[in-house]
Amino acid sequence: MKKLLPLSLLFALFFSACGDEDTEQEKPDTENPVISLLQSSPNYGKGTVCSQAETHVFPVSTGGKLTLHLQLTDDVNLSQYKIDVHNNFDCHGHRSGLRRGTPWFMVRIKEATGKDFKAIEELEVPSDATPGNYHLLLYATDKAGTEATPLVYSIQVTDPTDNTAPQMTLTSPTAAATTLKRGSTLSFTGTATDNYSLAEGKVEISYTDPANTPFTVVQEFFPASTGTQADFSVPFTFASYMPTGEYNFLVEVFDGRNNSVNKQLKVIVEP
Repeated sequence: MKKLLPLSLLFALFFSACGDEDTEQEKPDTENPVISLLQSSPNYGKGTVCSQAETHVFPVSTGGKLTLHLQLTDDVNLSQYKIDVHNNFDCHGHRSGLRRGTPWFMVRIKEATGKDFKAIEELEVPSDATPGNYHLLLYATDKAGTEATPLVYSIQVTDPTDNTAPQMTLTSPTAAATTLKRGSTLSFTGTATDNYSLAEGKVEISYTDPANTPFTVVQEFFPASTGTQADFSVPFTFASYMPTGEYNFLVEVFDGRNNSVNKQLKVIVEP
């Protein structure tokens, strides 16, 4: 009995260890994978997107290329990664977003294996892509279907033949802040000039109301026969049912290559 007791304890410890190992192997994989951008060409930097300052903006040209060096990691096993490029012409739904031309759109899904995976991706910008603001989203998942926190960047696509913004002179309203009564009409009148051409460019006027709800007043495209100068006049009536308070207007002019200039105006509406 003295010899059998240690042997029985040995078997007990062995099966206990096996049970712990099986439990560890069967443990659900709930840890999120991680996707990282190690380097890029060109590098991202500061930029102004939809009138807001951003720090992760890639500047690229039509017909150019964006190269991304990616790293994916997971505690168990990776599955795939996804690259999504789509336009942000509507500024997250705050504007109409309508543009001439063909917006750049790309979705690329590829397999990723192991716990540490690296990839180099080259994104070709179509030569006929509509210039403007775009989103770049990077995703990753592991074998358990757990998703990484996406990486979100902006891309600013310009046309190398013309990347100079137009100029705009507003003759009405002339003040940065205007106060008027409900039922009044305010005319947005001015002149746009460009170094290249305003043909098929446009003037767009949008605003946010006192509740910060966005609206688009109008977008008027310049005719194909337009040269380097165009006048515009857009009346807007503050209906009697509209709430009183502060309205923030954005008047923006686009040339034929979607380069833009804007002016911000404040309107205080009283009863």
